[in-house]
This record gives sequence, C-alpha cells and structure tokens, in this order.
Amino acid sequence: MKSPDNTDLFLRFQAGDQNAVKQVFHDYYPLMCQTIYRIIKDKDTSEDLAQNVFIRAWRKREQIAIHLSLPGYLRKMAINEALYYLRRQARRASILKQYQPGPITTLTTPLDEVIRDETDLHIKSTIQHLPPRCRTIFQLNRTDGLSYREIAQRLDIRPKTVENQIAKALRILRHSLQAA
Repeated sequence: MKSPDNTDLFLRFQAGDQNAVKQVFHDYYPLMCQTIYRIIKDKDTSEDLAQNVFIRAWRKREQIAIHLSLPGYLRKMAINEALYYLRRQARRASILKQYQPGPITTLTTPLDEVIRDETDLHIKSTIQHLPPRCRTIFQLNRTDGLSYREIAQRLDIRPKTVENQIAKALRILRHSLQAA
C-alpha cells in the first residue's frame, strides 16, 4: 500500500512540481541503478538506463496509474528497461556477427574472387567515408579489437556513445552494401 508521503510525492510529480521531480530522482535513482545492475552487470550502462527510466516516467507522468507504490512501479520500469536493453543487445550482436570478418572459404571461380575484392574495396571505401568520430570508434572496435568499454575509456566518452556510433556505422555499411 502506498504511504501518504509516496502518494503526495507522486501526485506532485504528476503535476510537474520540480521539487517533487528532484526528490523522486534523489530518492529512487540508486534503487533503479541497483535493480538494473542486477540484470546488466555494467555500472555505466545501469546508470544510463536508470536515467532513461526517469525520463520515460517524466514523459508519461500524466498517464501513469500507480496501484501499489511509486518505488515498486519505478522498479518494474527499471526491470523492463534492462530486459529491453538486453533484447536490443542480442539483436545488435546478431547483426554484428554478419559483418565480422570470417575465414574466406575456398573460391570456386575467378568471378568469386573478383566479387570478393570489389566488395572489400566497397566496404573499405564506405568506412573511409564514415563521419570521423564514427570511423575512429568503428576501427578501434573492428580493427584493433577493443571493447566498447576500452574505446570509451580511451576516447573519454560513455560506452553508450560507443554503442550508438558502432550501430550507426553498421547501418551505413548495411545501406551501402544493399545499394551496391
């Protein structure tokens, strides 16, 4: 059951009271981070996802109907955010796997070799035409084999930024290969 403090706090949050928003964030952000971390096992990503939960709660504040408790509702949102993140990661991993260089199988004809060489040139050209930051991050990951976290530390950016730039590079590559 909701305590009177939570009810009042939630009602003020729904009404857009800035002090209530700050209090909800201050009171429940650590809980969101812990909840997400139990699923994701990455501190930076957990913090990013917890912020996403609060942004979504803020945007939907007028439609939210809480039947039990504000912390319970936010915890459920955090779990859903973490699970959605894992599904996105699995989907991205599947896409990345398609573009990982693998062993070249035995070529059966000279035409196969020409097609492979043209495709390699097209991919290299597309990579060279990526936006500079995107290209650097993509090459650090694909050429140097650095993890998202290692790239983030090296470039002093968030791992989420690395993830987004890799996804952008892959979108551009996929579009370029489909157009070729």
